[in-house]
Amino acid sequence: MNFRFLSYRLDDLAHNVQIRKPDFQMSSSAKATSYPIRAIRYWWVAQALSRELIDKPNATIADMGAGHGQMRRYCAGSMSYISPEYPFDSQRWIALDKVCESGSSLASYSQIVECDFDNPLPLEPNSVDALICIHVMEHLPRPEFAVSEIARVLAPGGIFLGGSPVAPAPVSFFLHRWLRNKKRNGTTGPNGHINSFCPGDWKNLVSNAGLKLDFLSGSHFMRLSGSAIENSQTWAKLNLLWGGLFPSLGSEVYLQAHKDV
Repeated sequence: MNFRFLSYRLDDLAHNVQIRKPDFQMSSSAKATSYPIRAIRYWWVAQALSRELIDKPNATIADMGAGHGQMRRYCAGSMSYISPEYPFDSQRWIALDKVCESGSSLASYSQIVECDFDNPLPLEPNSVDALICIHVMEHLPRPEFAVSEIARVLAPGGIFLGGSPVAPAPVSFFLHRWLRNKKRNGTTGPNGHINSFCPGDWKNLVSNAGLKLDFLSGSHFMRLSGSAIENSQTWAKLNLLWGGLFPSLGSEVYLQAHKDV
């Protein structure tokens, strides 16, 4: 379950033109390398979509926490390289965020919807073929509610692609309490983290929402943005191997789940 990343091709990290553009929100040092570990979060989503939705030219994809539209831009820069048959241009992408940044319009979403994720998502039940939610849950007061809403709007057979920072269970337990105390004391910064997750927390979230976990993996054990070592595909693969072996001992964890037909 944890090693699916190793079967995905890394070439599109090196060939993606979008992440090298000046307005893409990533450090210039990371942009200068061939396999920037910082972009793994975008890479694996593009890889997953290219496999799960290649036969769905009319698929609806919701980008929860779209921000500057980076996810859609990365996918636009990768899909033709990953799979020339992938119907990227005909699929409907919906940007969801509390505040959709100005850059989101550059990503050419089909629809941009500003909403609060502590309220029901403004989408019909069973209306979305894929929902992407990367580095959002750690900011939300009720992650359980948010995942239940994701399950509600997913169509039967639809996929959820999620991820967050991660820590081992004992560390995550105390970190979560500390973050919540900061929130109660009013010392959390704007858009600060208020939750901490271990892999087991994510498994419980998707299971309690009625979704079936397809895989879960860490992304990397070390990021050296701008270092020559991030020009090595072997280095990227070693990071992904570490993530599969020890999902709680990296910086981030990612998962795919689906809604039963």
